[in-house]
Amino acid sequence: MSINTISSQTVQPVAWKKDNKRIPEDHLTDIIECAINMPSSGLTFTPETGNLRPYQIWIPHRESELENALGCASTWSIDQCQDQTFNNASTILVYILKEPEHVTNIAVPDLDPDDIQSYAFWDKQMNIRIAKDWNSTQKLLQELLDEESTKRNLMKYNDPPVELNPFTGWYSEHVSALNLTLGMAMAASALRARELGYFCQHYTAYRQTLTWHNQYKNKFHKDGKWFPYVIQIIGTSPEAVKIAPSRIRKQQVHQKSIIDPNADPNEKNMKSIDDKDFEIIYKSPNYRNTFLRKSPREIADYQIKFFMDHYGRYSDNPKKLFRHAYSFRVKEWERYFDNWLSQNPNA
Repeated sequence: MSINTISSQTVQPVAWKKDNKRIPEDHLTDIIECAINMPSSGLTFTPETGNLRPYQIWIPHRESELENALGCASTWSIDQCQDQTFNNASTILVYILKEPEHVTNIAVPDLDPDDIQSYAFWDKQMNIRIAKDWNSTQKLLQELLDEESTKRNLMKYNDPPVELNPFTGWYSEHVSALNLTLGMAMAASALRARELGYFCQHYTAYRQTLTWHNQYKNKFHKDGKWFPYVIQIIGTSPEAVKIAPSRIRKQQVHQKSIIDPNADPNEKNMKSIDDKDFEIIYKSPNYRNTFLRKSPREIADYQIKFFMDHYGRYSDNPKKLFRHAYSFRVKEWERYFDNWLSQNPNA
């Protein structure tokens, strides 16, 4: 594929058709290998740790965990321009950030680790800062999980869980290095997916960290120092896609010394997207509402079960709580809930 072709064809799905299929395992392995073979930004410069990748890629369907993973992502998802109930998603990669093993047993001293005069080597400074960051997030998570547990024990789970940013208070260079490393990995996998003929949707998952931790606890790190960062949903048949108009212009960069990626919005030299088997929804500022009117969202039964197992059964008003979770994304949320409850009266 040429650069222009890859650019114009690498669109982001906002929803998936019912005939969307799971991609073959050998192709999925190929895509993952593209991700993990991208370099790390290098949080330290020692030969042992310089190119360690501070993440894991989890493939839930290989453990029969696809529905639970999508339940974690969808139940309290923020209302956005995409179908955040993830209907018909069949292949997902979850990028899990975790504390790297080489700092697991580092004791963070009482002396402020930001005082760089206290440590002789940059590597040691960085390792202490990484350990401090993960310790602070572990403490925050534990406090919030304890609050969650209290609400469940009292059968008073009547409000949504806290949306959080697990990076709160982290050392800026640590966060930048993580974003660079994950960004290179995800870009490589997304481009390889498109080269193989598939489509790739991205979803930022870390604000639902509490739900993931309630479900998976210490699965990805023995001390719970982990959280989901981004989910890539890869599939064969998007229902609709979005793309910025500037990305499908055939830009004439030639031999300029300074290239502005933001093309003139009045430029008419547009490249077309060859595959018209889906709706392209970049054209109107009200594209989301227009699309949702034509293709209203649904709530899968397994997602309602996930909600009831983790939240509804601990609430004195599960229907009101369900409204909190889904009403901004699914117009007929009440019908889906009532139908499911009538079929599962003992839930």
